[in-house]
Amino acid sequence: ATVVVVVVVLLLVLFIGAILAAIAIPNFLTAMQRAKQKRTMADLRSIAVAAEAYAVDHDAYPDVRSLDELEAALSPTYIRQLPKVDGWDNPIEYDCWSTVEGAPCDSYVLLSGGRDAELEGKPLDAYAGPTTHFDCDIVFSNGHFVQYPGRGEATPER
Repeated sequence: ATVVVVVVVLLLVLFIGAILAAIAIPNFLTAMQRAKQKRTMADLRSIAVAAEAYAVDHDAYPDVRSLDELEAALSPTYIRQLPKVDGWDNPIEYDCWSTVEGAPCDSYVLLSGGRDAELEGKPLDAYAGPTTHFDCDIVFSNGHFVQYPGRGEATPER
């Protein structure tokens, strides 16, 4: 009878442990993804501040096509070390353009492809504002976030 009680208690402990793990592990994984989003947002904001400071001095944003060229234009004068990857270790994208034909760059965009690293490739005005999906792009343009993680429950799919 004592052996049966011990076995029942051990099974009960294992069952409770499995329930706690089933609750804790998804919450932990979600928290890790949110931390990566927040780091990405902070890095995009840091790059943007450096680009804005550059524009104050040069009357245009850096007219470059790669992060290595952007780093050469901004570091070390405007930013000590330019972040080149997002929270998921995927490359950050930068682009600039002119709204007036033949003029220097007067607009810019910084993009992270999110967890899936795939840029949606939408026109800038088609990005949707807040999103709750880890795979959606994080987009910063001309001083503000165009698409960014919202406050809702994050889901693994779009």
